[in-house]
Order: sequence, then C-alpha cells, then structure tokens
Amino acid sequence: MRLRYLLFPLLLAGGLNARAQALLQKLGSISLPTIGTALAVDGTTAYVLTASAGESQLLTYDVSTPASPRQLSRLALPTANTPPLPFRYAVVSNHTLYVSSYPTSYTTPHSESTLALNVQNPSAPALIGHVLSVGGDETHLAASGDYLYTVSDNGLILRVYNRTGPIYSSYLSEVKNINLPYSLSGILSLCASGNTLYVQYGNGVFATVDITNPAAPVSSSATRVGTISAASGALAVGLAQPQYVGSVPSNTLRIYSLATLLQPALIRELPGSYGTRVALQGQFAYTVGETSPYIPAVASSREPLRAYYLPASGGAPIVATDPASQGANALVAANNLVYAVTDTDVSIYAFPATALATRAATATANLPLYPNPARGQVHLPQLAPGSPVSIFDVTGRCCLQAAVPAQGHLDISSLSAGLYHVRAGGTSSKLVVE
Repeated sequence: MRLRYLLFPLLLAGGLNARAQALLQKLGSISLPTIGTALAVDGTTAYVLTASAGESQLLTYDVSTPASPRQLSRLALPTANTPPLPFRYAVVSNHTLYVSSYPTSYTTPHSESTLALNVQNPSAPALIGHVLSVGGDETHLAASGDYLYTVSDNGLILRVYNRTGPIYSSYLSEVKNINLPYSLSGILSLCASGNTLYVQYGNGVFATVDITNPAAPVSSSATRVGTISAASGALAVGLAQPQYVGSVPSNTLRIYSLATLLQPALIRELPGSYGTRVALQGQFAYTVGETSPYIPAVASSREPLRAYYLPASGGAPIVATDPASQGANALVAANNLVYAVTDTDVSIYAFPATALATRAATATANLPLYPNPARGQVHLPQLAPGSPVSIFDVTGRCCLQAAVPAQGHLDISSLSAGLYHVRAGGTSSKLVVE
C-alpha cells in the first residue's frame, strides 16, 4: 500500500524538554466560508484553496496586517474531473500560482487536476492553463522562477513546465522530463531551495535534482538515506516515523545543513512526538499533525502545532507550541510567521519574542545594548555617534543600516517582532524586538 505520510525509522539523539515549551503567539485568523484544503503565501498575499460540494475556490487575502487579514478576491476554479476535485497542494513563484488536486477514483487511471494561475494582481487572479496529469494518485509540486516541476506519487519521472511557453488546447507545454532514481516506495514530497530540488521517498531516502539550468534538470544517480521535506536557505528538515506506521506520531525531527545544496549534511536529530506535516523558513521549523477532510484521521493527526528556533550555532532549539491546536490541512512558513489551515479557518502565529529573549540574554553580548527585548528604540552605549550599525534577521537578510545618533538611541520602530543580530565593526550582539 502506498504511504501517504513521512514514515522513516531513524536513530534518536538528544531530546526536548516539553516543560520548557513556550506558547506560540496567535496574531490573527481568517474565517473560511467553506473547507480549507491548501495554502500558499507570497509576500503579503495568502492564497487559500477551499472546497464545498461541487466547487473549489481560490480566495486571496492581504495578510500585511496579520491581526486583520483583508480578502482581495474569490475565484471558482475549474477541474478536469467529474465530480470536481478539491485542491491539495499549492506553490507560488514569479506571480504564478500552481495548484494540484486530490485524486479521484472516477477515472482510469486515477487522475488529478493541476492548474496554473496568473496572480500578478492578487485582486484579479486569472487562469493560465492546465498541466497534463500523467498517472499516479497525487501530483507533488515545486516551482522556481518561471518553471514548474511535478512528480507523481506513484511515478519516478520529474516533469518540467514553463509558464511562459506556448499553451496548447489550454495545457502548458512540457519542456522536459527526466527519470528519478529507483526506490521501492512511492514519493511523499517535493521541495526546492536555491537551484536544488529534494525528492522525498516513502522508505526513508531522498534524491537531489540540480536545476541550475531550470529547463534541463539533472538528477542524482542514486537515493540517499534521510528525510528532507522542507528546505529554506541554509537549512532543510524532515520528519521520521517508526515502523512505517501512519497512525504513530513522528518520533524524530532531522535538521540538515545546505551549505552544499546537492550534499545535505545531517547536523542534528531531535527526538519527540510530532505530527507529519512540516514547514521551514530560515531558522524556524514547524510541525503539526496532518488532517484532511478527505483522508481518515489517525492518531498522528491530533498532534498540535509546534515551532522550533534552530540556532545557527547548533545549540539546543527553543520550542513553542499551541496546545489547543489539533492538526492542520496545510502548513506554510513565510514572513517569519506560520500559517495553519483547518476545515474552518487559517490561523497565523508568531514565535514568542519572550522565548527568544531568554536565549539572547544568555548569549555573549560583545556589543552592549539595552533594553533587550526592545521596542521602538535600542541604546548602544559604547558606540560613538555616527558609528555604522547593521541589523540582520535570522535568515541573514539586512533589515536596517543606520548611523548611531548623537544621543546613542537607535530607532528600530521599522523592525517587526523577532530575533535579530546587531553588528557594528567587529562586534555583534543578539537583539529581541517586541
């Protein structure tokens, strides 16, 4: 039987103290008119896929203010099947949203619907075309630039489409397809980081695909033991589950360094009780139970949403959770936040700044600053007026560059809540912004 969950037997190393877990900060939510099934987030726009009897819809929201998301549009989506199929996976790249549906048993072979939509104007999304589905029950998606990459759960062929290429009878043209390494099980996920794709198989192995030339990907010749189902910047993560049993919660979170994209290096294993969905952005990983209105619930479906700050130093992670949550239909990390979709809503969470402050307070502060945590401004008592200061977020992005004012108080009102690194000359310190 084909595996639908991340089920991998792995060794345990280290541990997490549940009593030390902080509470995730819920910033806001979106009440959905029908069942939420999939989600993609790009910048300040959230693309929510919903389903009701006989119809699937795309709802777009402005989430620039998480406490009060604002709906921008609603679009009924066509499907190639009867009855219509709800959409399960969604990715967005270069103003194009790609969505693929749940499978149906009403056609032979089983097929699903995959669409490409122009979302350059989120208030007026428009259908570009369909993507031809070839075999399999599900189509996993990844996108980079103008290219879409798909792989069937039951197939070993990676297909490449270019959204700017010709469209024939409403279908995007296939640019290329390549064979993936053989494995005894089906494919569970497909994700991208930089110029590399990671293909996760159901028996605890993965393959890498070099997309330096996006139109002509090159697959690794063989699979490697490991679990990678989410990648972002310099890190990748995956979940392990004992004995390939879907009803058993995952027992290990694996963390990889992507210093060499095609050669991920395992740097840490965190034993615990996890769901089977995972998301990652920068140094923040998230796990939750996998729920679905179309797949029977199992024990692992009830696992709550958990978040992990993974220090670049390799130190022990900081953990936060929402114990009231019980699984999600989709999970997306973006904007240093996490978005969890259920049947009825989309909840938006932030990692608690107070939890990060505890770690920051114990770190060596080569650059004295106060208060920490700070809000609005921070004082740098040992820097002379005019000294250049740079502030970076946890992904390494420079968020603020300024000179120290005469009074020594640096205006940080433009920074969102979170953990930052303040650097001046050869000194640095961590700063938590509330």
